[in-house]
Amino acid sequence: MASILKLLMTFTFASRLCIAAVLAALAPCVPAAAAEPDGQALFLANCASCHGVDGSGKRPVSELGFELSMPDFTDCSFATREADADWSSTIHRGGRARAFPRLMPAFDQALSDEEIDAIIAHLRTLCRDKRWVRGEFNFPLGLFTEKAFLEDELV
Repeated sequence: MASILKLLMTFTFASRLCIAAVLAALAPCVPAAAAEPDGQALFLANCASCHGVDGSGKRPVSELGFELSMPDFTDCSFATREADADWSSTIHRGGRARAFPRLMPAFDQALSDEEIDAIIAHLRTLCRDKRWVRGEFNFPLGLFTEKAFLEDELV
C-alpha cells in the first residue's frame, strides 16, 4: 500500500486527476453486492395466487379449482411442525415429491435456492405466537418414524 502511495506521489496533479476520472468512469462496471431476496415479495409473486396474500389459504376451493383446501401458514400448530428442509423440498420439487397434491408445482427451475430460503423465512413470520417452537427443534425418533408428531401418523 505504501509503494502505491509513493508511486501516486510521483505523478503530476494532472495525471492523478486523469487516473481519478478513469477510475470513476469504471466504477459502474464493478458489480454491486447482490441484495438479499425479499421473501415477502417473492411469496406474493409466486405463491399468493393459491395460498392467499396473507398465507392463510382461505380462498374458496371452487375459485382455485382444487378439491383440497390450501394449508394455513398462519396456523402455528401447522406452520411450526416441519423443518425448513421439508418445506424447501416441497417448494423445489412440488407436491408429488412429498406425497402432497400434485397441483403444487415445482419451483426449482423458477427460483434460486436463496429465493426459496427467503420465502421460507417469510412463511416463518406468519405464525405470530412466539411460544411455538420451530420444526428444527422437533427431534425425530429415527428408529420408528421420521416425524416427531406421532399423533399425525396412521398406525
